[in-house]
Order: sequence, then C-alpha cells, then structure tokens
Amino acid sequence: MRSTPQAFRAVLFLPVLCLLVVFNCGCLGTMANLIHAGWGNLVPASFDQLAGRKVAVLCMSSSSSFGNSTAAAEIAERVERKLKVRVPELTLIEQQEIEDWMDRNDWDELDYSELANGIGCDFLIAVDFDNFSLYEGQTLYKGRSDIGINVFETAKGEVVFKLDPTLIEFPHNSGQHTADTREADFRDRYLEVLAAYVARQFYSYDAKEDFARDPTFVTN
Repeated sequence: MRSTPQAFRAVLFLPVLCLLVVFNCGCLGTMANLIHAGWGNLVPASFDQLAGRKVAVLCMSSSSSFGNSTAAAEIAERVERKLKVRVPELTLIEQQEIEDWMDRNDWDELDYSELANGIGCDFLIAVDFDNFSLYEGQTLYKGRSDIGINVFETAKGEVVFKLDPTLIEFPHNSGQHTADTREADFRDRYLEVLAAYVARQFYSYDAKEDFARDPTFVTN
C-alpha cells in the first residue's frame, strides 16, 4: 500500500510533538542528554537538573583559613566555563559576587541555605577540595587531591545530590619527571583534570575524553 502525504506528515509530526512535550515539562537537562546520547560512547550526567536554572559554583579548601585557596578558586572558574558550554540555558552567578556576599556576611562555610538564599541561586554546587599536591618526591610531578561534591537546592532547602570525597590522581600509574615540563604547565593540566571531574557530573560526556587526557587516568 502506497503511503499518503497525510500519513507521511503524521510520522514526521510525532517526534516533534514528543520534543515539545518534554521541553514544556521543563526537562531540558534530560532532553540534552537524550540528544547527545545518539553520538559516541557517552556517560550520562549524575545530576541533570541544572538546565535553565540559576547556579552558583563554590569550591572550598581546608588548606586556607578563609577556605577558598587560589587553586580552589581556579577550579571553580574552570567548572563554570565547562558548564556554560555544555548545559543549556544555564545562568551562572559570578565568583566575585559570591565572594563579596561571603565577605559582607561573615559566612561560616557550613550553612548552604544561608549562602544559596543570600546570592539568589536555584542550585549551589559546593565542591570540597582538600589535600592538594603536585609532587611525588623531589623529581616527579604527580597531582593528588580529594574532591567531594554537594548540590544544594534552594527551593527544597536540602542537599539533593552528594558525591563523597574521591582521590583524583594525575597521572595515575606513574609521575612525570620535573625535567620534562614546567611546574606551571603541569599544574594547569592537573587543575583541568579536577575541573573536568566536577563539571562532567552535570552533563553527559564521551568516555574517551578521559583517555585523551591521560590513558592511565582513573579515580580511586
């Protein structure tokens, strides 16, 4: 039986209707993951509810009395850049605005609700960043850090996603000799590894990205 023009239009209309239903339900993050799922060996986002929302990224380190060391601040900025590219319709609160609010209000680094409400975000991504080091002995570079993540949803007043502290090593199986590269270059690469680990919890990504960065890169 030959297909009629009406039947052909109906077949085309059905997937478009499904897309409209998903978007009208506010499932932008889920839709983004479904679109990306058709290409490559993608790992799904661990938490995919940031699309279309106002988000703040805070990276805190116990190595500083204030809690926000230079490396921690750099990680937060790198995470923001990655989220801005990969999460649709995301609004990010600038780091300077977050720091200004903390300075004015003498924030105790514990009350996520106070901070999230104070800066007016929908979600606060709080990254715990500890035990940062770049060396193994005197002649080898080897990055090590413990990274944990808490996502606080302001409307619910609670943590809605939690990732326990994980040791992130780079390179994993061996160090890199200090004669082969400058410390600044190795530090830059390692901070990029840490930022990628945090950011990719919130969008789907190709598993080959890890191996392109370091064939031995895994987490303990």
